[in-house]
Amino acid sequence: MELTTIEQSELEQLESVIKQNVNAFYKVGCALAKIRDSRLYRETHETFESYCKSRWDMGRNYTNKIIASATVIESLGTTVPIVPTNERQVRPLTKLTPEQQQEAWQEVVETAPEGKITAKHVSNVVCKLRKEDIADKVDKQVQAVRRMKRDEIIDEEMQKAFDIFFHEVQRAKMEKWKNTSKEAALKLTKLIKALIEIT
Repeated sequence: MELTTIEQSELEQLESVIKQNVNAFYKVGCALAKIRDSRLYRETHETFESYCKSRWDMGRNYTNKIIASATVIESLGTTVPIVPTNERQVRPLTKLTPEQQQEAWQEVVETAPEGKITAKHVSNVVCKLRKEDIADKVDKQVQAVRRMKRDEIIDEEMQKAFDIFFHEVQRAKMEKWKNTSKEAALKLTKLIKALIEIT
């Protein structure tokens, strides 16, 4: 599909930004997002992925990380006194909601060892925030189960067994499935469901 003269000019301008700023992830991410969203690659490539690979030698995963990082910088906007200086600092923040990104970055800036912001420090802050978020969600789910009508839970022993299993799944998840795999936990859950459904 041919580009219009205006689109061709825009593509050349955006590609120039990428050439000049390969290390300036924010500008590159914004340029790539615009090329993708406007489908400015369509004259020479069928897909955005093939365009990025042949034109910039960027795989899909890396391209998505650059675009996601640029989105985080836009989300942080002018609400923070110090902005991230490289994509590695921003990468962990992409796992959070925009509100959480601002909260996490503020904590990163305030707690950076010797005032130096590193990707590892950002990752640690994000991990802590996500664990707290998961713990809050799990606590709400546990409370919801405990509020169930008494006749929906067989007896006190069943409740204790459920609480123990729930706690162990929560622990395994927080430990990133190091000792118990996520697949194994899901299989156990399916076995329990199958056992219950057998008449």
